[in-house]
Amino acid sequence: MNLRQRLKRSKWLTTAYHESSHAVAAIHLGHPFDYIEVNPYNSERGRMMADEETDAKVTALIALQGLLFEHWLTPSIPDIPKDDENGDWEIALDCGWRLCDDGQTETAVRRLLPEADSLFQQHFDDIITLGEALRRKGRSGRLSYSECREILGVARVSESPNA
Repeated sequence: MNLRQRLKRSKWLTTAYHESSHAVAAIHLGHPFDYIEVNPYNSERGRMMADEETDAKVTALIALQGLLFEHWLTPSIPDIPKDDENGDWEIALDCGWRLCDDGQTETAVRRLLPEADSLFQQHFDDIITLGEALRRKGRSGRLSYSECREILGVARVSESPNA
């Protein structure tokens, strides 16, 4: 059974990999977060919890990773949702107004899709690695930012001597 087939059989597992796609993008874009998790009571809900605000483009690129993962999993699902029920698309659109000066927020976000897709493709193996690590944590497991970095073998950013 290939990975797509395994993921399609388990909503919880799909959500774990979906959240991992956000975390991998955040790590490679230099955006710290607190943790990623799958809701143990609703396997279709997961989250990447981040306290720190970042610029609109980075936030939109991180949000778009979830859409790209869902499209990779099921190619018949469009990478741009047709409804307003997708939380990742809504987050990206919320960033859109800061990315344009003509009010065309959806157009501004759509312009990011090639860059988001490149990020997804370039770090796909990391998404798989992190998804597997979150799977091993079990239904109520979480992975912190530092755990994710360690799992992926990403060098720590040196801290300022004044920190």
